[in-house]
Amino acid sequence: MSRALRMVLVSAFLALGAACPGRAELPPSAPPAGETGPESRQLVGTLRHTPISPTKSVEAYLGVEFVLEATGEKVVLSPSQAVRAEALVALKNRVVEVTCIPRAPIVPSRDESYPMEPDGTPMKRPAKCEVVAARAAP
Repeated sequence: MSRALRMVLVSAFLALGAACPGRAELPPSAPPAGETGPESRQLVGTLRHTPISPTKSVEAYLGVEFVLEATGEKVVLSPSQAVRAEALVALKNRVVEVTCIPRAPIVPSRDESYPMEPDGTPMKRPAKCEVVAARAAP
């Protein structure tokens, strides 16, 4: 592909991305992705692990690999620098105690492909709780 054609395609893609509905930023009340929410949470429940396929899929886009089934709720967990994915996998299907920090959902970037809702907006990713400590419950 020639450089000129590549430039035209990139320009067209960027112009279309800017005009797409649903690309709004997070509302001011929600913390930006990667920043801490109001407080950390301490939860006890059964840790479930569902491996994410390396291929493009809705499941890979949503990124729901770890779920803590606590009393009356399911909390989507994400690993952190303090607690790696391998450590969470080692605790799967066990009752665990976790300390986690709520994180806002990540909004897709303009150059990211994503599944769409019926109204044409990007599919919403779930909020996650970043695990900073985890251990098997006694």
